[in-house]
Amino acid sequence: MKRIILAIVSVFSVATLFPQGVGFTCAKVDERGCVFLGWHYAMEQDGFFSCTVERQLDENYDTVAIFQNLGTTSFVDTSGVAGSVVVKYRITATYDNNISYSDSIQTVLLNVVNNSGNLVLAFLSWNNPFVGSLEGGSYTVLRKIKNKTDWHPVVTTSALFYQDTVKQSVCHDTVMYTVFAIAGHDTLVSSKSKGSLFVDPLPTTPCKLDVVTVDEPTQMIHLSWEPSPDNDIWGYFICQGNPCMALDTIYGKYNTSYVAENHECTSVHDYRIYAFDSCFTASALTDYYHNIVLKGEAVDCKNEVSISWNEYINMPDGLGYYRIYVRYDNSSAFRHLHLVEVGQPLQHNFVVPTNVADVYVKVVAVGKNSEYVSESNILHVNMFVPDTAKFVYIRYASVNEKNKNIDLLFYVDSAFVADSYQLYRKTYGRGYTLYDNIPYTGESLLSYTDSNVDVENVRYTYCLAVKDACGGSEKRSNEASPVFVKLKTKDNVNYVSRTDYVGWDSVEYYYVCRRRETESEWETIGRMWPWEGSFADDISEIPSLRERLFYKVVAYQASVGDYIFQDSSHSQHVVYSRKGDLWVPNTIIPSMPGNDVFKPSSTFMRADGYLLQIYDRSGLLVYSTKDIDEGWDATSKGEPVPMGTYVYIIFCTFSDGTNDVFKGTVTVLK
Repeated sequence: MKRIILAIVSVFSVATLFPQGVGFTCAKVDERGCVFLGWHYAMEQDGFFSCTVERQLDENYDTVAIFQNLGTTSFVDTSGVAGSVVVKYRITATYDNNISYSDSIQTVLLNVVNNSGNLVLAFLSWNNPFVGSLEGGSYTVLRKIKNKTDWHPVVTTSALFYQDTVKQSVCHDTVMYTVFAIAGHDTLVSSKSKGSLFVDPLPTTPCKLDVVTVDEPTQMIHLSWEPSPDNDIWGYFICQGNPCMALDTIYGKYNTSYVAENHECTSVHDYRIYAFDSCFTASALTDYYHNIVLKGEAVDCKNEVSISWNEYINMPDGLGYYRIYVRYDNSSAFRHLHLVEVGQPLQHNFVVPTNVADVYVKVVAVGKNSEYVSESNILHVNMFVPDTAKFVYIRYASVNEKNKNIDLLFYVDSAFVADSYQLYRKTYGRGYTLYDNIPYTGESLLSYTDSNVDVENVRYTYCLAVKDACGGSEKRSNEASPVFVKLKTKDNVNYVSRTDYVGWDSVEYYYVCRRRETESEWETIGRMWPWEGSFADDISEIPSLRERLFYKVVAYQASVGDYIFQDSSHSQHVVYSRKGDLWVPNTIIPSMPGNDVFKPSSTFMRADGYLLQIYDRSGLLVYSTKDIDEGWDATSKGEPVPMGTYVYIIFCTFSDGTNDVFKGTVTVLK
């Protein structure tokens, strides 16, 4: 404040003295209402006696100070009344010759009236402080926004009033004013500063919507709007959703576009915008507007695409129609496909040319005057083959233990709901034929038993297939065929040969298994590597071989390939058997060890189905046994039989399954 006063005073020289007597040079009111008075004396000062300062509040003057020292040229009235009323002062200089000279001045009382109309206005008025010898003058108005700015001159005028328009933002602040008056002999008078609380009275004018669209190259949502017509606009708030939640702030009156980088253009987003001024006073929200989201897919089992989209709202000039654009495969240019009028369903189906793999579609909303357009997202539709199972696999094909059926186990994509699975079968020299349909169960593992087989003589190969969702092309599994085994015998050596297992990427090894006819457990007697095709089994080492021998080969899956389950597959059984021999002694001597028992000896005769009977000459049965290892010791009911000739009958079954009866006589000697 002092700097402002000094600047104003410096314009006028205060060195000029009054031509005679005494005259006021200053009357300043401070913030407390106290008045600082200053004066000067005339050049001729001989005979000075005293100086009297008087104050007038009503009709009469009251003496407030008397000075007899010519060097005293100022006085402060601390009564404080000048802050609310106009105070008039008179100064009188008296000399020895009883001559006196006087001068008068009065304080400036500033009135500030706050107007809250369409602009931030202050109506200022004040009184004329110049009386007595002072004539006319000019007034300088200073202004500051409390606690925000320094004092600044606003206007210099000769009038006793001024209307101030606060052009800078006054949001909720106290605006202070003071007046300096200068007249006459460079006399300076200043008022007490006064102010008033101002608030921003101007509502912020809303902006207008332009469009929200999806940028074709980037597929990002772009918002645009028209600027608010107000001069005092600092920016715009963007919100989304209902209720509308703050999304972002854009600064600058003419920054009227926004890219919603974090919003997917495949979802509908509601947006509203409002302007704000330098006081952050917000305008009313605009109406909602949102992006167009295009959805669609290829029609099942048809060369056709079906699309739909949401309505575009609040087009500035009203919605005119929608245009559908399409491009195929690697083409870069969209072409117009169809026009949809307002009021028609927001959907469309169209046929795609044959052999087109990729279809790209977009919808454009157009205003009535074609000035405004809003584009949707670009929809990509793949026109490749219909949905089908991701995999169909035969885990194994194996001859079961009964050597009558072939067991199959499948691993399928259960997520694909199929009508059924098609089982194909082929034999040597023939192609695949559809053999059976296996129902869909929703399980990933399916089992199947083929009982219409001749596993001993025919090798079978299988393939499983599933049709696509349109019942068209099939997805086929791997082929699967069990190991097929053959047997040859030479010089008491059985040679087991095999084919490869079909269906796995690799077989780790083949095991050769054997069992007797009367046994249930298989014995592993050897191993064949994948590159070995046969195995030799020396049966001469097998004692008391009477029944048939069964052979089979078991394949084990190696740990390679796409589907690894470490499965096994059994071949069919092959049988080794031959016509047995029977040797029957013709003499028995009970007293001779080593020849005291009648016991036929045999090879490849089965233990079951055996019966030995001994009769005397009268036809009486003297001995009978079913134990092939038991002989007759020439006794009957525990007593030795008489010497003589006896008849034997032997019933037997050989390992090849043939039955025979042997009859003859045996002589008992002493």
